[in-house]
Amino acid sequence: MAAMAALPPGPLSPPGGGAADAAGPEGAEGLFVLLGAGLAAASHPLLYVKLLVQVGHEPLPPTIGRNVLGRKVLYLPGFFTYARHIVEVDGKRGLFRGLAPRLISSTLSTITRGSVKKAFPLEDMEHVSNRDDVKTSLRKVVRETSHEMMMQCVSRVVSHPLHVISMRCMVQFVGREVKYSGVFSAIGRIFKEEGILGFFVGLVPHILGDVIFLWCCNLLAHFINTYAVDDNFSQASVIRSYTKFVMGIAVSMLTYPFLLVGDLMAVNNCGSLLSEWAANDRKAFLQPRKLCGTSKSWLVSCPRLLIILNQRAQTRAAEKLRWLRAGLPPYAPVFASWIHCWRYLSAQGQLFRGSSLLFRRAPIPAASFPMD
Repeated sequence: MAAMAALPPGPLSPPGGGAADAAGPEGAEGLFVLLGAGLAAASHPLLYVKLLVQVGHEPLPPTIGRNVLGRKVLYLPGFFTYARHIVEVDGKRGLFRGLAPRLISSTLSTITRGSVKKAFPLEDMEHVSNRDDVKTSLRKVVRETSHEMMMQCVSRVVSHPLHVISMRCMVQFVGREVKYSGVFSAIGRIFKEEGILGFFVGLVPHILGDVIFLWCCNLLAHFINTYAVDDNFSQASVIRSYTKFVMGIAVSMLTYPFLLVGDLMAVNNCGSLLSEWAANDRKAFLQPRKLCGTSKSWLVSCPRLLIILNQRAQTRAAEKLRWLRAGLPPYAPVFASWIHCWRYLSAQGQLFRGSSLLFRRAPIPAASFPMD
């Protein structure tokens, strides 16, 4: 399950040979949109829990279990326990927080891929055949992978703004914020606070992960089908049809850190928190001093000081709801770039945090527990 959850949205059929990659009629494209939306809705609770684990939100204590060697270890709550906690807090509808922007993102991705296929039809390209020699088949795989990469990159760029909104809506569960309450209001808020670039935070690691996934998956599948599968074997065609699917699961685990970094960057320090708070601190200091004069004892002599400071404290408490707690310390520092985020996770040994949702071992050595 963990590996499948980390798979990029691109197809896993052999290069140029999948039905999903064939440019079909308008009815088929509409069917793909409905199927994509249905799959996104069905898998949304899984993605929701996975994102909360990625940002480091652990509201439930670990439990003592045993590993395969019989030693006592601490296990963090799995998907079903975590999902039950969300239901207790927000109800069953809470499992689908952030679903609307994700459905729009999925629809935009599917429509964009279909548009690119129409602009660059697959019929104009040569498909890999068993009768091709090694150089010819490799050349065809490279061309088809390049075409697939172009479709994936374009669809990622188009759908990423809604992906960012979906991520931020979901992580509001951590701090109980209400900053991103709707798709259109979230678009206006992000544009006002962060500009156009705010819609594309975390895009680079996502694209790098998609590109590495496609090339590794297609090339590995090609070499295995060419050199490891014997044509004289009776089930050779069946094995070849599943090679790319299996390679996709394996490669997705290697590219998972790119997915993790991209998601964390999408929710990190939303709205220039540090500069805003610094400005508020300066105002909170200057206003009472201006009203109370320049006396050295102004801190205790001004009768309006306590009222003003109390108002500032209330304003500060209200402003905290404008920021996503999941994107700030202690969950994560303010990252200067996605490379900074990568290095931080690597130093903490957390580059694969959230890759597993069933058996999640707590980062405490089992030797710390007494043996029976």
